[in-house]
Amino acid sequence: MLTGETGDKRTGWFDPLSGEPCDLGHITSRILGNSSYTVHVGTDSHRAKPKDSGGKTGYVFATVICLYEPGKGADYYCRRTFREGEYGNLRHRITDEVSESVDVSLLLMEHIPSHQISVHADINSDARHKTHSYLQSVRAWIQSIGFKFLCKPNAWASTGVADKHAK
Repeated sequence: MLTGETGDKRTGWFDPLSGEPCDLGHITSRILGNSSYTVHVGTDSHRAKPKDSGGKTGYVFATVICLYEPGKGADYYCRRTFREGEYGNLRHRITDEVSESVDVSLLLMEHIPSHQISVHADINSDARHKTHSYLQSVRAWIQSIGFKFLCKPNAWASTGVADKHAK
């Protein structure tokens, strides 16, 4: 299931376990119904396979909202979008991934202001990796809005859950 890149971020969500579509209202109702949930948002992207993109060149972005209940496990919801074209550099693509997560987190925050939201960025804390050079600016961006920032190796929502759905 792919939606357009300019789609409303409140729609196009689905529950991967059931395959059922849902909207942000359903997700926020679940969060409000359980005060022990911690909320984690992450995005990853991969070059689209021709079968997923109708033969177009572009990238599949997967954004996930994970609801973790300490000691009990987690549920999550996913939204997949397609962005046509190429990225001139890695910084632009990483910025678009983080922007997706921040936009969704801001929408969530409107409905669940008392919950701390953690934004997971697909950026490496190890200086040997290319994405490390974006660490300080992305951390400052996310924290300046009031979200908790997580990067690799702790960014499981983007590097594990979203990664699976972007492929």
